[in-house]
Formats: sequence, C-alpha cells, structure tokens
Amino acid sequence: FGSSHFGSRSVFVEGNRSCFAGNGCFLTMCGRTFRATLRAVFLAVSLDQCASASVISIDMYRAMRSIDVDSHVVASNNLADLRGVVQFLHTYIIVESDLTVQQQGDNRRKFEINSIAKRRFKVRNSQDLLDSHWRREQDFGPYMSFDHGQSAETELYGVYNEFGPWVGALGLRDLRVDSKEPAHWFSVAGGCPNLPFDANSPTDLCTEQFMDGCPAKCVVSGV
Repeated sequence: FGSSHFGSRSVFVEGNRSCFAGNGCFLTMCGRTFRATLRAVFLAVSLDQCASASVISIDMYRAMRSIDVDSHVVASNNLADLRGVVQFLHTYIIVESDLTVQQQGDNRRKFEINSIAKRRFKVRNSQDLLDSHWRREQDFGPYMSFDHGQSAETELYGVYNEFGPWVGALGLRDLRVDSKEPAHWFSVAGGCPNLPFDANSPTDLCTEQFMDGCPAKCVVSGV
C-alpha cells in the first residue's frame, strides 16, 4: 500500500490540459508502473491531515481482462464490492440482449472482460473531507466515474483541488436485482483526474512541487 498526500492548493492549466494538487490523503495499492517521482514526493509528506480519521480495511473488486490484472494500476479507476461487481456483470456485460450475438458464434464480451480481480485496501480519507458536506457512506467522499483514467465530472474538480485525492463510494439499488442491500461502487482517485492515462509525458506543470515539471500520469503500459 502506498500513501499519497497532496500538499498545495493549486490548479495548473496548459492549453486544454490541467493538473490539480490539493490537501488530502488516501491509502491505496498501485501497480508497478506508478512513477517513482510521484512515490518519492508524496511519501515524503506527512499524513497530518489524516491523523484523526480512522483506517478501514475493505475488499474491492474489478471486472477486467485477465491479462491486465498484474499490470493494473489501481488509481484513477473504479471498483466495487462483491455485490456491485456481480451486479455490473449481469446488467452491463452478460445481458440477454447479447444472447443472439453469442449464439451466432461471437463470444466476445464487452471490454473483453473474463476475470474478476480482488484487492484488499486500507482506506483513510482526510478528516477535512469527512467533516464537510461531501462525506458519503460514513468514511468516503463522493464517487467519481473514470473512463481511461479520466473523470468527466468537472463539478468535482474544485472538490479535488480543495481536499486532494480521495476514495469515493456510491450505493446503488437496481430493480432488476433481487437484493435488500445496495451494491457499492468505489472510485480511487490519483494524480490529475482530469487527464486520461495516455497523458503519459511530463509537462512543465506543477513546478512548485517538481523541479523538472509535472511527472507523467500513472499509466498501464509496463514501461
């Protein structure tokens, strides 16, 4: 598990790309491709913002291609509890509307999903976030939907700038699922949630924190 803490409150903009930094912290697991620069800087900063917040352990799941499991970066991504990932598979991936296509011999699933990855997380969101009206599900922040590492929910960029990265949660009920308890989806924010994974080249942003400019975004590339 790696600890991340964003120390300043700044928004850096260059053209149509911007990079955020703010005050906040979270504990999360990251893949081998996470940039050493990010680790070195963020690990060096104290976790005072989280001192009064409790640490919780929770299992999270993600439906994905099996070949991506080992190289998967759990940052700027969405996960779910067990009920949530099973509900996702039955309502988005393996659905009745696809049966005709499958019977014709095309067995490819949406996103080529063929496995479920499990991760044990230790989560501690910043107390400042938990004391605000953005608190969700007792110990979490608002849920952010990510697509290829990028969140399109621009209304949350200001929240990110104020509190830094957080682990978000969203309770979901679906009339198609016979369950008295809601499923839960989780979001694990990382650096620059407004940029996609393919923004993997350092820029001259974030010069206050990085002498050589803003590091590349965490990517799933193996390089």
